[in-house]
Amino acid sequence: MAGTYTLKGRADNLAREVKENLAELDEETAEQPDLPEGYELNDDREPRAVSPEELGFTFLAPNEWGAFTLTYQPGGFKGSGTYAGVFENMNLNLIFEATDPTFVPARGGAWSDVLGYRKTDDGYEINFLNQTWDPVAGSLVQGEVATVNGSVLIVSAETDEGPVIFAGDEGVRFAIANFETGPLPGGVFMAGPDIGRDAFRAFLESLEFVAK
Repeated sequence: MAGTYTLKGRADNLAREVKENLAELDEETAEQPDLPEGYELNDDREPRAVSPEELGFTFLAPNEWGAFTLTYQPGGFKGSGTYAGVFENMNLNLIFEATDPTFVPARGGAWSDVLGYRKTDDGYEINFLNQTWDPVAGSLVQGEVATVNGSVLIVSAETDEGPVIFAGDEGVRFAIANFETGPLPGGVFMAGPDIGRDAFRAFLESLEFVAK
């Protein structure tokens, strides 16, 4: 009798384990997102440090701003990551952001989706995720600033349109850059109202884009 009870208990436990495993499998399957055609799930979601040179730019900055940390955060599927760069002592008042050009956002557009700009006969257009070129309202354009070997476009953030980190804040500016090398065609430097125009301009003028 003891042996029969033990075998029955083991069978019950095994059946319970199988049921639990099937339930977990159903949950995992249900959680998988619908991927765009040609995309693969990303198994490695750990953030990693990258250097500005890897993205195609270098710069000079005051020592009091602290160390610049640039991080790549992989997304849920391959090619859906984001880049974010911050200065240690600047309390997010000067940051760099960019998004993988193959990113398909499940949200509204953000300034971090802007991957460069170009001048047209009618003004300027921004490169949205390497998919479309969208015109910039002339009222937001503050002009171009020459860098060491190129230029950036300064755009005001004094607008309530879109999920912009500093949307509506007076004095916030975005500098849209084009890169010649690296995984991105461009990116955006964002300056908060606590950074003076002269300090931001000096930083932008120090930018040097890595040549092909």
